[in-house]
Amino acid sequence: MKKGLLGFVGFSVLWLFVSQCGNPPPTEFFAGNSDDSLSILSFRDTTSVFALTFFEDSILSLDSVAKMNLWRYARAGTDRSQAKFLTVGFGRKVIPDSFFIRDSLLFIKDTTATLILRRDFVGELSLRICSITPYDADSGIYETYFLGKDTVLKKRFTGSTWEWGHFEPVKKDTEPRVWRLVKVTGCQVVSIPNEENSPIIPYPAVLMTPGRVDSVFPIAYYRDSTKFGDRRLFYYLDTSCLKKDSLLFLSGGQKLTASVTPWMNPDDTTLRFLHCGERKSTSVGVILPEFPSPTFKRIYLDVVTCEALTYEKKDYRGIIWGVGTKIK
Repeated sequence: MKKGLLGFVGFSVLWLFVSQCGNPPPTEFFAGNSDDSLSILSFRDTTSVFALTFFEDSILSLDSVAKMNLWRYARAGTDRSQAKFLTVGFGRKVIPDSFFIRDSLLFIKDTTATLILRRDFVGELSLRICSITPYDADSGIYETYFLGKDTVLKKRFTGSTWEWGHFEPVKKDTEPRVWRLVKVTGCQVVSIPNEENSPIIPYPAVLMTPGRVDSVFPIAYYRDSTKFGDRRLFYYLDTSCLKKDSLLFLSGGQKLTASVTPWMNPDDTTLRFLHCGERKSTSVGVILPEFPSPTFKRIYLDVVTCEALTYEKKDYRGIIWGVGTKIK
């Protein structure tokens, strides 16, 4: 019985070996080529989709709500080892040629590609101040009162960004392939000074227009794939905004306000802004631009620590979510 069984097993192995002879090898996974990489990276470098468009070209004045909250913080501050000032506006810019690119381009077996954009940069924070606490040489500390001083102070800072883009060729079976951006992540995430030391947004952020409320979920808080999240991919090419994975659709000309709750150090106080053509406190809101057809536009939720805008030697820390939307 055992001999018969061994003979059957041996025959089966031999038959399988012979039957596979002459068959073509399995199809290799798609790995792209230099032309594919160049096409995608060229799009990356020329499109505004991945640009840091929230940085201001000039110093923007604080709205009344932001100024009231910041000045209240400044007047209540007890650290007299360094100068304090009353800030009336600020602006930020990226230092030219400071980007350190850590992008990864991954080609997938079904002729698609994913671009993971990660880059570090150096920026400059410009503060327009109207008053400053004077130095007391006798005591070696700064006074508690403010004296008028209209000037601009500058601070260097570092930052890092994170986002994804999903690409597909217009036609898969032709070469050279013409690639197009099909999906983007729900948010462009900017951490200042870096991901380890910036505030985070662990709870859903809320965007509010008349008669409508939209929530943006952080992946750390909610992993339900049906929710609009900061790190999920959504259709960039979709113009109807009716698909399951569509970007948020907002109506132009309406007032947009927001609510965002950062997680910070216990002694941190923050200002929270909305950016979309203008920068205002989240409770004040902005008026959305109008376009003739659904147009991709990022709504920036911007969290800035008050200490950087108040103390001479405190570094700028913050986090920014660039929420992907289509506006008409």
